[in-house]
Amino acid sequence: CYGRILGCNAVLDYLPGVGGDPQEKTRIEAEACALRGFYYFHLVNCYGMPYNYDKESLGVPLHLHSAVSSATVARNTVGEVYEQVLEDLKRAEQLYESLPADMQWKANMRVSLPFVQLLLSRVYLYMEEWAQASEYADKVLGDTRFRLIDRLELPQGEGTYFNFHSYANPEVIWPY
Repeated sequence: CYGRILGCNAVLDYLPGVGGDPQEKTRIEAEACALRGFYYFHLVNCYGMPYNYDKESLGVPLHLHSAVSSATVARNTVGEVYEQVLEDLKRAEQLYESLPADMQWKANMRVSLPFVQLLLSRVYLYMEEWAQASEYADKVLGDTRFRLIDRLELPQGEGTYFNFHSYANPEVIWPY
């Protein structure tokens, strides 16, 4: 995950100095923020105590720039990592919402506004912030591009196969 976080940090550090279409740059910044939040959320839940159990316990080190250093990096608390995750995801949401609708989600293997909102619902759920978890879950469930499939819609019989990790599945927002 830290290799991928380094890639996100490099994008965020160097994107302001790059030329190009401003909307594409905004989309790329949103993707980098969303992915960094996703990777830190994954790491802190693997290597830290649960947020609702002890948010002051040690989580994982936060490294938010692409600069290389030989200095020892201290672990941040679970609460600090969650705050960074929320900051990254809220920034990504803000950036996506500033883009035209056709740039907020496409079936193209990239993270998107619905991905960010779904992840925010999960982060708030882990934090036991029920109102925010519900608000973000409702945003995703209200998006007509996605829906939960009924088990009766699945292919029946021996030798049939349904690809759950494809955009042909109406539940898929990001087939990671």
